[in-house]
Amino acid sequence: MTATEPRFLVGFDRKLIPRVEFLKELSGGDEDATRTLLCKLPAILSYSVEHNKEHVELLRSFCGLTDPQIFKIFVVFPNVISASKERKLLPRIGFLSNVG
Repeated sequence: MTATEPRFLVGFDRKLIPRVEFLKELSGGDEDATRTLLCKLPAILSYSVEHNKEHVELLRSFCGLTDPQIFKIFVVFPNVISASKERKLLPRIGFLSNVG
């Protein structure tokens, strides 16, 4: 069995490529930065584009961050993408907003 057998490629263009493309767009097209993020947290590819978009939208709306700023956060703190929005991110964003 080899990695190029068709059963290993099922869904490749339907799932994996859109996930990588979303991250690349978020980085402003920077392939090296996207590669860095993928090396730091390969599990990010297990999250759907919709999941990633929801996290990005949360950071845009509550924090007023731009896409490049959000991508930098993902590179420095990649596990932000895996954190629960309701249980982890929103309370912490609220706390930081109240602190100043």
